[in-house]
Amino acid sequence: DVEAVAEEVPGVRPGGAVAVAETVDGSEALSLLVRTDPALPCAPVLWAVRDAVARGFGVDVASVLPLDRVPRTTSGKKRRGELRRRLLAGELAGAEGNTADLVRAELAAVLGRPITDQDLDQDLRELGASSLQAVDLLARLSDRLGFDADHRLLLRAENLRALARGLERHPPPQHSL
Repeated sequence: DVEAVAEEVPGVRPGGAVAVAETVDGSEALSLLVRTDPALPCAPVLWAVRDAVARGFGVDVASVLPLDRVPRTTSGKKRRGELRRRLLAGELAGAEGNTADLVRAELAAVLGRPITDQDLDQDLRELGASSLQAVDLLARLSDRLGFDADHRLLLRAENLRALARGLERHPPPQHSL
């Protein structure tokens, strides 16, 4: 099954994959929630899960988000319904939340000042970043995520939250663990 294929990916914790359905653009879509090894960069593991499921089942995966833990019933079954409800309610920031925190931390280092949650709704220019600082941010993010981030993400992202989503949802042309 989909979860078993996801759990075979290096970096996914045993029993750490949960498949849930969500509606994307009016159609039902598959999303995966994955508990990853905290010692590894999260994004490459998530993309490897997406690739493995797509190859194994010939389906597009709407999103792959990390979980800190997989909630279980008292008998040990995964609480898929609870996770689906939380996903649809927007309660699972998952990778986006982790990446937004990473974007915030790296931009703070580049600009030399704190970046707030409210700042995530602004673009780099509104925050006073120069083009050289934007390039520095992208290089720092690439180093932290373990791949070369596409510079077009900076150009397309309307704000820092969108940049974080873009980093998580659009894999680099070639990636590996």
